[in-house]
Amino acid sequence: MSEIARKFISEADTLRRGAELMNSGVGGIILVLDEDGCMIGTLTDGDLRRAVLAGADLDDPIGPHANRKFTFATAGESRQQMLSKLNDVIRHLPVLKDGRPVDLLSWKDLWWLPVAEPNLAGNELKYVADCVNTSWISSQGSYVVQFEKMFADFVAVEHALTTSSGTTALQLAMAALGIGPGDEVIVPAVTFGATANAAIQVNARPVFVDVDAVGCLCPEAFADAVTERTKAVVPVHLFGHACDMDRIGSIAKERGILVIEDCAEALGAHWNGRPVGSFGDAAAFSFFANKIITTGEGGMVVCPDPELADRMRLLRDHGMQRDRRYWHLEPGFNFRMTNIQAAIGVAQMEQVDTFLAHRRALASVYENALRDVPGVELPQGHAGSESVPWLFLILVDASTRDRLITALKAVGVDTRAVFPSLHVQPAFGSEVPGRLPTAELFSDRGLCLPLSNRMTVAEVERTVSSLRDELKKMSET
Repeated sequence: MSEIARKFISEADTLRRGAELMNSGVGGIILVLDEDGCMIGTLTDGDLRRAVLAGADLDDPIGPHANRKFTFATAGESRQQMLSKLNDVIRHLPVLKDGRPVDLLSWKDLWWLPVAEPNLAGNELKYVADCVNTSWISSQGSYVVQFEKMFADFVAVEHALTTSSGTTALQLAMAALGIGPGDEVIVPAVTFGATANAAIQVNARPVFVDVDAVGCLCPEAFADAVTERTKAVVPVHLFGHACDMDRIGSIAKERGILVIEDCAEALGAHWNGRPVGSFGDAAAFSFFANKIITTGEGGMVVCPDPELADRMRLLRDHGMQRDRRYWHLEPGFNFRMTNIQAAIGVAQMEQVDTFLAHRRALASVYENALRDVPGVELPQGHAGSESVPWLFLILVDASTRDRLITALKAVGVDTRAVFPSLHVQPAFGSEVPGRLPTAELFSDRGLCLPLSNRMTVAEVERTVSSLRDELKKMSET
């Protein structure tokens, strides 16, 4: 049965049947049809209650109690025309064809707020058209070089190399640094699986450790996990919060451990005034569509060492000698970014300061509005950290987190749970015995609210209002 057909009821059916159908989860509205299948009215929870309070019997037919003065759209109208008929009062809009319902739009269709979306309002289309018009669409072209230069300058590093994704940026750095079989790579348990997958792809073993109160790699947990097999540590600047790079760097230097920063969510963040990505032996960034800047898919790996940069360039392009075509010096990868993607990246870098300022302004609205909301905790960055909001992270009670996600989705607000801790997942869980309590806390209680370069203050306020409403309902039940 189609989703809309679940909401159909005959005018001859009883109010009891209507109540049963409402309780089955039809989104608060039933479409009442005549014997020919044409729509004659709607029935809501409120209509049912009013009918019963007015003395109607549950075995009475629905027809006389249906709301026959309903607003509807006609198939063939534009979506914009249809959605314009929704408002604070009219929250459901049947779409009719020859009098029969074929679709149902709701309040959340009008007000759907994704958890993240890209802003492509700059020169993206112009530069992509230039690639197409000049036929420079593959991995060679001026935009690749320009994007790498702009990015290196922004992160304050000597060398930047575009890659096909943030994951391949991490893998390329690990391979070029000689990480391989028998080596251990220390990874915080709260991060996207790509951080661990990159280590596994170079045949190293990820070792998961706990996180601190911000959700970033805990320096003490890192120090405790070091063995003679530890080759590298990957501090992940989670949700735009900078890790404590002073303490992590000091431990790594003392123990002779490589540092590879995972900056996928933190372009523009700083630790003690210095950009993230400029601390490690190498650092990786992601340009997936939900990141600070985007190229659709894509990534960047940066480093201070010219020899390491040359080696990564070699491995990135099949291990081919740069001045001798098709001459392979060693096995390599195809981790290249296209010129089209880089063109989008250039346009995004032209706007990056504006994006960052906008995100920080939205985060400030969130913080002020949520600071005193019962049941909501706001993780604070380290004293030395100048964060950049990726998504807006809050902590709520574990027993209500998933219910909140469902309830907010029903009113058109998309949210996301924090990554489940890697050490308990089937692909990685056997690598760590026991518990990592702070990591599990973030995984159980973390909720990401919408935040993006296109989002407005009004949308933040609507998100906060919806969150307050749903939390209040839950506290009353």
